[in-house]
Amino acid sequence: MKNLKLFVMTTMAILLSVVSVHADTMPQEQDGKIVLDKNITLDATFKVEATKILTIDLNGHTLTGPSANYTIENEGSLTIVDNGTTKGKIVGAANNNSSTIRNNGKYLQITGVTIESPFICVKNEPDKTAVITNSSLTSTSNAKYEAILNYGDLAAVNSTIKGTNTASAVVSAKSEINTKAVKTTLTGCTISGLTPLAAGKDSSIEMNGGSLEGTLSRTQPGTIKITGEVGAKLSTNITNYLQTGAKLTISGEDDITQNYEIGEGITLVVGEDAELNFVKTVGKSTSVGSITIKGGKVEGEINGAKVYNETNTTYYGLLEQALVNAKADTTNNLILLEDTDETTTVWNKANQLNNTKDVNLDLNGHTVEGNFVNNTDKTLVIVDNSEEQAGAVEGTITNNGNLEIDNGKFSSLPVGEGTLTINGGTFPEGSLDDIELPEEKELQENEDGTISVVSTRYSINIKENENGTTTTNVAKAAAGETVELTYEPKKGYEFAKVVVLDKDGKEVEVINNSFVMPSGGVTIEVTYKKTSNPKTGDNIVTFMGLASISLLGLGVAVRSLKKENN
Repeated sequence: MKNLKLFVMTTMAILLSVVSVHADTMPQEQDGKIVLDKNITLDATFKVEATKILTIDLNGHTLTGPSANYTIENEGSLTIVDNGTTKGKIVGAANNNSSTIRNNGKYLQITGVTIESPFICVKNEPDKTAVITNSSLTSTSNAKYEAILNYGDLAAVNSTIKGTNTASAVVSAKSEINTKAVKTTLTGCTISGLTPLAAGKDSSIEMNGGSLEGTLSRTQPGTIKITGEVGAKLSTNITNYLQTGAKLTISGEDDITQNYEIGEGITLVVGEDAELNFVKTVGKSTSVGSITIKGGKVEGEINGAKVYNETNTTYYGLLEQALVNAKADTTNNLILLEDTDETTTVWNKANQLNNTKDVNLDLNGHTVEGNFVNNTDKTLVIVDNSEEQAGAVEGTITNNGNLEIDNGKFSSLPVGEGTLTINGGTFPEGSLDDIELPEEKELQENEDGTISVVSTRYSINIKENENGTTTTNVAKAAAGETVELTYEPKKGYEFAKVVVLDKDGKEVEVINNSFVMPSGGVTIEVTYKKTSNPKTGDNIVTFMGLASISLLGLGVAVRSLKKENN
């Protein structure tokens, strides 16, 4: 009987102790402060009354909320910190109906605290103020719930804010009872979510520094402004919201499937590990993007683009895309940045805005693989301005418009019914037999069996010199023609020497300020030197001599006066 009584008493004690853990909602407040001394699971919402000024210190412990309501509801002035040597956290347990922390009081301050919630981590009610510093807020739900929902004035500093992959991280929105502007300020925060930031009508989000991950809507009912140094992918659509002076750093793999503009006063920093994919194929669908430097500047190299248009300062993923989007009413200078293997590149009359674009395509040492079709009435010029001039077109060019070839290597002569002008370039042997060459052009047979169109009059390149101007009597000259040089030094300078080098870097003899033009052109470099002045010593001697003569004359004059007076 004794044993039975002891068993009953022990069992009751255990049960009472379990009940007391759940019933003991929070430790006692002392001097306006509650310090947790153990992990606590609340049976009901902990509420801070309107007249209260209270600090809650997690002290390295975990505070878990009830399953059907807020974990903490603030009606007064509340500060939450975690001064534990090991960090605790606040865990919401209400899955879909209550925020973990609701602020409807005068003031809410959260510093150094981790908050996890299956719903909303922090909800700041209309016209209320909340400040979150050095904290971590994570929405753990698979539903569309944000980590922060702000209807008032909320600031987060140096904090990590994570929404779900189906929702926003931070939402700023105005309700019907707002009397003040709704403003969310984020400074140095790391923010991620399906849509990391969302601003509703008549509300704003201002972000200064930090980083973004996810995809911003390209348009927002409210206002989003991003300043400072920010890390994000272009695919977040962040460029729509960057303000003057902002500096965007991109790193890692980034899919450029739309057009992104780097506006006036914006700096784009392309990290060394950045890998930009301008063409992305998913199933049967292919997306091609571009980057336009519209008044901004770039630090680092924009990689992955096939073509750069100097005229509209845009990088493109495909050559055909660059041709179609060429700027109207002007000549577009396209530079090939990589080899392109588009099966067929079509520059089509129907896509050219009434054919108001001429295009210069610089192969830039790269190769166009595949066929090329020119159907416009405007002029397409193909040139290779690379030092090695290794650029090539390896497919068939069908020219039904105006095509001009200045140089480059071609696997075949263009076909079609358009106008063809060949000023240079290298072609298969025999392909140019029936081609009428422009004046001052001739054919040159190469060792590899190809044939090139070369100039019979060669260019003269004069290197600039700030101390004088050098001119020649002709701009170009044929091999064997005499070229005359004229030197015009600036004031205080005079001609020193001239060096003329042929295309291979060999010196060409200059006699009586003229030389005989070699094949292939020349480069002229003239040196001007300062005009010579008398040496300082000579000046001193001259001065002393004049002074001696003057003194001697003065002595003679004095003696003459004395004689007259006597």
